Amino acid sequence: MRGAGRALARWHDGRVRIVSPVPRHARWLAEAFTRHFPEADGLPWPEPELTRAPVDLDVDPAAGLRAQAGDVGVELGGPMDRRRTDVAAFPGNGCRLSNVYVPCRLGVLRIGGRRVAGAPRVTAAPRPSSTAFLAEAEVWSGDVSGR
Repeated sequence: MRGAGRALARWHDGRVRIVSPVPRHARWLAEAFTRHFPEADGLPWPEPELTRAPVDLDVDPAAGLRAQAGDVGVELGGPMDRRRTDVAAFPGNGCRLSNVYVPCRLGVLRIGGRRVAGAPRVTAAPRPSSTAFLAEAEVWSGDVSGR
């Protein structure tokens, strides 16, 4: 276990940037976990740029999320569903993952105070899903110490 901490990882324009008060920990989180998320599948994953800065986070599963880390801001809103997920062996790291998945209708990314063009991909069937989502009560178990 590497401990708890906040980090904001973003992929935009072919670049990966991680903002955290502890960049070494944040790099490990991004490399061992974030880069293996299905939403990043097929995207180039270059060496992450690291920025040391605090991460301000406000999460309300009934309303959404607001995060600010350096000059990067994220807002999610309009939760559509809430369901538990459990993955016995997550692709790329083999760890077990359980969480409560909360897909959201709205997602905004700001870099340097400017809104980045784009919108989440949202589907309603067979169950609500979105590329903008909260992962509440997220727990990983397994060994990724060698990564």
